[in-house]
Amino acid sequence: MPRRRPAKEDGESSARHGSEAGGVSGGRGRAALVAALEKPLTREELAALQLANQVPLPVRVLAVGFRRLREALGWSQEALAQAAGVSRQLVSQVEKAEHSPAWMTTDKLCDGLGFGHWRLARWAKKIARKLGG
Repeated sequence: MPRRRPAKEDGESSARHGSEAGGVSGGRGRAALVAALEKPLTREELAALQLANQVPLPVRVLAVGFRRLREALGWSQEALAQAAGVSRQLVSQVEKAEHSPAWMTTDKLCDGLGFGHWRLARWAKKIARKLGG
């Protein structure tokens, strides 16, 4: 059974894209998600990426990417968790780079966002290379 998308906070329900995968439409379509990743990194994002911790740089970059995509949709962490079939705590941990997500988790989050995981991975690799990782 395909997953249902969470209702948007203004009461408008999310539309589906493609066949069974779910996704975004309307004013906040795929182009908005791509644009969210194309913006330059903010000072706060750069500071978070450069923190010396045990989490590898690519995981920290993915964390920034997931948050950007979620915010581009205007979703809460709870809404993303519902769409992806994971807990809100897991979404929070991934976005804070407190948790290095398994491939299946990454796939679920991307599916929930309606965004190809290969696009996010390519973006993360590009950013990590720029930052020396």
